[in-house]
Amino acid sequence: MVKKGIENKRGGRKPLDFDMEMKVYMWYKKEIAEGRELTSKDVKSYAKEHCSVKNFNASKGWLEKFKNKYSLKLTRLKRVKSTKRIEE
Repeated sequence: MVKKGIENKRGGRKPLDFDMEMKVYMWYKKEIAEGRELTSKDVKSYAKEHCSVKNFNASKGWLEKFKNKYSLKLTRLKRVKSTKRIEE
């Protein structure tokens, strides 16, 4: 059986800021344990705030790789259709 997450990684490109990744992961676990639902936007903004790399962008690609690496599940925001009509 193959395990997902940190145990399954061998070699490859090293993270730009390992400490930041650990902070984001630990923050994620704490927030989920407290019952909060996190979105991609939450994780990306937290990562940007805690990164020591000067031009870190927290791109969509970075987030996808981070989610796969740590087996994270994030909530999607649902769009609500507006029922308001503009009256003329």
